[in-house]
Amino acid sequence: MFHKKLISKLNLSGTDVFFLLLFAVCGLFSVWSYFCLDQRVFTLASNLPENWGNNLLTQMIVCLGKVWLPIWLLLVWFIAAKKQQPVLISLLALIMVLLIVTALKHSIHRPRPRDVVNAAQTADKQHRIYKSSFPSGDTASIFTVATVAAFFVSWRWTTLFLTASVAVGVMRVTQMAHYPSDIFAGAGIGIFAGWLAIQIDRHHWRQLKLPHLNLTRSIAIPAAIIIPLVVGISGGLDKLFFFAAYGLLVVLVFLASKIIDCCKPNES
Repeated sequence: MFHKKLISKLNLSGTDVFFLLLFAVCGLFSVWSYFCLDQRVFTLASNLPENWGNNLLTQMIVCLGKVWLPIWLLLVWFIAAKKQQPVLISLLALIMVLLIVTALKHSIHRPRPRDVVNAAQTADKQHRIYKSSFPSGDTASIFTVATVAAFFVSWRWTTLFLTASVAVGVMRVTQMAHYPSDIFAGAGIGIFAGWLAIQIDRHHWRQLKLPHLNLTRSIAIPAAIIIPLVVGISGGLDKLFFFAAYGLLVVLVFLASKIIDCCKPNES
C-alpha cells in the first residue's frame, strides 16, 4: 500500500513506473555484466565471421542507433501527424544524453572491444588511439526516443520501439563496438533522460517560464530534407539509401495503421 500512496503522491502513471523500473534493471545488469558477462561475450563476438553483419537488415539496425536517423524519423512523424510535443521532448532528452554520455566517455576512457583486438595484433600498442566504449551512445539515443514515444503511443508501438532499441544494442555488441555493460548503461541513460524530459514537460516547463517553442511544417520539412543531404555528403552517399528505406517503411506502417483503423467496427 505504501508504494501505491507514494506513486499517487508523485503523480506517476503506469508508464512512469515501468520505465523507472526498467532504468533500475538496466543499471543492475550493467554492473553485473561488467563483472560476469563482458569477457565471455567478448570471446564469443571475437570468434564471429568478420563479414557476418554485412547485410541490409543489420545495417539498417545499426543506422537506427545513429542520432541523425531518429531525429529525421521524428520530423517525419511530425510532418505526418502534426504532433510537435514528442519531437521537442525527444530533442531535449537527446541533449541531456549527449552531455551525460560525452562526460562519461571522457572520464572513463574504456577501449572498445574491437580496439582491444586490433591492439593485440599491432606491434605499436603504446601509440594506439582508442575510442571510448562506455557507455554506448547509439543505444542511449535510440532508447531515449523510444522512451519519449512510449508516452504518446499505444503499448503495441512501445513494444515495437523497445524491440528495435534492443536490436541496436545487440548489434553494437556483436560488431564488437561495445561490451554488454556499455549497452545496459547506455539503455539506462537513455531511459532516464527520456523519462526526465517528460517530467520537465509535464511539471516544470511552465513554472520555469521558458520561451514557447513552436515546431511548424515550414521548419520540419526543410530540416527533413537537409539532414539526409548533410549525412550523405559527410558520411557517404550510401547513407541516403537508409533514409529512403526507412522512409518507405514509415509510409507502409502509416498506411497499414490507417487500413486497420478503417477495418475496426464502429462502436455505437
